Amino acid sequence: MSRLRHLRSVTALASRGGRGLPSRPTSAVSKDVDETKVLVEVRNMKKQLLVLWGYLSCGSMGYLAWESIQLHNALEQARQVKKKKKQDLKN
Repeated sequence: MSRLRHLRSVTALASRGGRGLPSRPTSAVSKDVDETKVLVEVRNMKKQLLVLWGYLSCGSMGYLAWESIQLHNALEQARQVKKKKKQDLKN
């Protein structure tokens, strides 16, 4: 049951964090290309995870847990990219 709770929290985190980029001046748009790619990847992984949620009753819990880990890693990568871009804009 703890896996399900963790999966729900990761899915909720993805839905809050993957809504789009903050508005920035047009000069900063080219700097956001990598960040945009990561966020698109996170959104795609979230969609895949929701599809896999339907397979839970078929006993594919191990694969679902693996997808959850991949989603968590992609979210962490997106956070790091966003943090780095923010620091670069300050400098």
